[in-house]
Amino acid sequence: MKEPHETRPGSHYWKAGAKPQTLLDLARAKLALVATCRRCKHRQTLFPYGLASKLGSDFPVDQLAARLRCTECRARGLVTLQNSMRD
Repeated sequence: MKEPHETRPGSHYWKAGAKPQTLLDLARAKLALVATCRRCKHRQTLFPYGLASKLGSDFPVDQLAARLRCTECRARGLVTLQNSMRD
């Protein structure tokens, strides 16, 4: 496996030293989010560029889960977010 300094952001071997703080940070790291509803277990992939157009590129990632609503059961605030990239 390559060393972290030999890989580029976006490859699945890349591990950032700091977690992304804003939607712009997610977009620069070429990451997406997987949102899972805790009520109905519906899963959806969220891309930071689409979210940034609605919420702003400086929107904090840690406040995102409270703003999301499940498209299946319409529950709000019951979403768990994970990076689409495995650690």
